[in-house]
Amino acid sequence: DGWVPTPAAGFLSEYLAAAGFKPIFVRDRDGLPAEPAAATALVACVGLRALPATVWRQLEDHVRAGGGLVVCGPITPTAFEGTDLLPLREVSSSVAVGAAPRDCTREFLGAWSRRYQLEPLEEHPVLSGLPFLPTGRQDIGVLQILEPTPAGRAILRYQTPAGLQPAVSTPALVLAAYGAGRVAVLASPVDWGMPSNWCLWNRLGEY
Repeated sequence: DGWVPTPAAGFLSEYLAAAGFKPIFVRDRDGLPAEPAAATALVACVGLRALPATVWRQLEDHVRAGGGLVVCGPITPTAFEGTDLLPLREVSSSVAVGAAPRDCTREFLGAWSRRYQLEPLEEHPVLSGLPFLPTGRQDIGVLQILEPTPAGRAILRYQTPAGLQPAVSTPALVLAAYGAGRVAVLASPVDWGMPSNWCLWNRLGEY
């Protein structure tokens, strides 16, 4: 019906394809695709709003049987009240930082000093080979404050550069087992690294 996936879903589709998956897009209200259970190894929710109870039951059965679920922000605070699938006790608030520098290049070259970064809390196979500060930067401008359940295992947290407010050090990536499967929650949108339209279009003549 002319439905077009969001830009964030497009980003995630590219990542999954590069990792060897064959992504299939479905509306969140429609639930899992009508394919054999073995064909759906991983379900990714790009942003999480309230889902119908039938979809939550599908997801619970999928993960309990050995499947995977990845949830990325933004997460509506009440979206997971009807399930114990997500290792979250609370999603309390959102943080968005932005600036409109006028010196032509700083929004690209110095963005890391005005954006949140990621810091590993422990060694974990999920993090193997990923570059963190000072080798690599993430420049996260939008995040959510999460409180994991006791079953949730935080392996990444946010790191705040000096002078940036508000200071945030809450979990960024939370993992948990659920039955024979696994769940991961990333407390930031997939497309957090996209420069805003004003940043590009307003600079076109200057570059």
